[in-house]
Amino acid sequence: DYFIAASVNIGGLLAGLPVGSSVKIAKPVVDLAPSMIVLPPSLTVGKNAKFSFTVTNSGNVPGSGTFAFDVIAATSPGVTTGTVLKHMVSRINLKPRKGQKYTLVFKPTTALALTQYYLGTALTVTTKIADTNVADKSIFSTVPILLHTAPAHRH
Repeated sequence: DYFIAASVNIGGLLAGLPVGSSVKIAKPVVDLAPSMIVLPPSLTVGKNAKFSFTVTNSGNVPGSGTFAFDVIAATSPGVTTGTVLKHMVSRINLKPRKGQKYTLVFKPTTALALTQYYLGTALTVTTKIADTNVADKSIFSTVPILLHTAPAHRH
């Protein structure tokens, strides 16, 4: 058993915890999750497109290590799987409640059908980071982006 004596200073007044009160101490947790997608205005086969997102540590201790992420094109909204457009591995060192922005450049290939896509990202966190919340590792746009071919050049 542990006994903790605590007092709180509120506006210059000290308030102690009554004897027998319990204090809950949260276990250390890292919780990395993607958020805030910035989409390219359009996608053109064979042309560079930029995709940005932020990874936030919603945990209460720093998260440090490597993680992988994929930029994914899905043909339906709300789907968390699709065609991987870009795969990348990166180091991360995030304090609790802080975020870091990532921007990727990729080229849609001719393997993709000329249709609309919902872009998203999915994180894979290494065991070294010890992120226990696997439910929040992907995020997808709610607005579709049309993939088209580049206009033919006229001479």
